Amino acid sequence: MDQELAGGWSRTLLADGQWYYCNERGLTMTFKRPIYFHQVDPILPDGHDALAEDGWQLWSLYLSDPQTFVWYNRRLQRVALFDVFREEFETRAAAVRSERRRQRELQDAAERAQAVEAAEKAKARAKKKQRR
Repeated sequence: MDQELAGGWSRTLLADGQWYYCNERGLTMTFKRPIYFHQVDPILPDGHDALAEDGWQLWSLYLSDPQTFVWYNRRLQRVALFDVFREEFETRAAAVRSERRRQRELQDAAERAQAVEAAEKAKARAKKKQRR
């Protein structure tokens, strides 16, 4: 039995009589009753989408300190410890960081080219003024 709660939370009564809480928008789950049912914004590390094609999402455990992650597959109704897919996660995280670095380098190069072009135009205008 699922029950919708406030702030994007819902709860499910498991076969053993225990309530299980999850916040789909916040990608957060817990067996403890959430405090105030406030909205949870997901703060996920690079690589969190490494297994998205297979239906696995990286979720965090509610109020875990340090933040603890688990893999969740809604279709299979399975939860896996983070370490199960650590290698895939780290590979994807490295690829994301590398792509982000490449994008920054391209942006920096474009900005430098614009600055050089603007300086050359300013120099050409100054030369024109001197000739007059």
